[in-house]
Amino acid sequence: CSCSPFRLIDSVQGRADEVVHLPAASGGSLAIHPIVFRRVLNALPSSGWELVREDDRLSISISGITPEIGDDRIIDPIVAALREQGAVAPPIYVERVDAVHRGETGKAPLIRSRAKGQSA
Repeated sequence: CSCSPFRLIDSVQGRADEVVHLPAASGGSLAIHPIVFRRVLNALPSSGWELVREDDRLSISISGITPEIGDDRIIDPIVAALREQGAVAPPIYVERVDAVHRGETGKAPLIRSRAKGQSA
């Protein structure tokens, strides 16, 4: 509404706890914003997904995706997106599940971490 003196935002693009830290191709560590993963994973014909950062890999749980879509159609675009950001992609594992894990509140966290020493 033009009558409002306040600006409105379209949407919030991730929380700080969803930032994934990966090795940078140039050395050191690189923070990968959750939108990098969301662009790729939301484009898939699935009913839900969750990415988990573990110490030595990324694990993707994905539901509602047809068997004709091979793991390479999930993994390759993520690896390409991470390279564009200047990151070294760790091994990526895909698990097809009936439903994505939900927390105590009933929400399905899209990105979370089990890695030691980082939030996502």
